[in-house]
Amino acid sequence: MQGIQTHRETQAIDPTKPLLPTREELSVLNATERTGFWLTHRMNLGLWKRFWTFCQRHIGSLWIYLATYNLMNVFGIENVEKTDAEKPLVLVANHRSFFDMYTVSSVLFRRTKRPKSLSCGNQP
Repeated sequence: MQGIQTHRETQAIDPTKPLLPTREELSVLNATERTGFWLTHRMNLGLWKRFWTFCQRHIGSLWIYLATYNLMNVFGIENVEKTDAEKPLVLVANHRSFFDMYTVSSVLFRRTKRPKSLSCGNQP
């Protein structure tokens, strides 16, 4: 809408903090969706983020490896090692399954030395 600024457009954006939705934006979600959003948001902050990254790196990647080691052929993993660790790496799956991202991240955890920190869903 031309000429009308939303709350988001008028607030200053701090790149060190996650961008949170306004009450109006959250109002379109049902209770389950709002709970899922806030749970995911909390999982991506501070100690919780470090805890979930540890779980993904050690526990999650192990069971995914055990479930898929004879089904996967990994090519090009050396290209991940060549990337700048100071810059984020965005993973995009070419399938509709959420399991693809878990599988790809488990391979990265187990086969590369690049520092990793995962973000789920609503984080930049």
